[in-house]
Amino acid sequence: RQQFEDRQKALSLLGKDLAKRARSRCELCEGSGAKLFDTSPKAEPSLDTLLLLCERCTEMNTRTDGAYWRGLDDRSVRFLEESVWSEEPIIKSTSLMLLKK
Repeated sequence: RQQFEDRQKALSLLGKDLAKRARSRCELCEGSGAKLFDTSPKAEPSLDTLLLLCERCTEMNTRTDGAYWRGLDDRSVRFLEESVWSEEPIIKSTSLMLLKK
């Protein structure tokens, strides 16, 4: 319980910096309604492992079934062509991982 509370506190301390970096928008597609996404939930929270993602991009990051990916057309993931060039390593690596799926 204490570990969870400590982690939540660490995440909240990073919130302002993360929102500033993302301009409070999804860091992959620039959509609205972005929420915290932790790419390494077992690691110490840092800006190097956290993203602000919209619901669609969160789903893309968590879905592993092939049927989901076969159902997407090229236009629905075109935004990754932009985000892959981000100067932020976590945005770039996440974009590349999604493009490989």
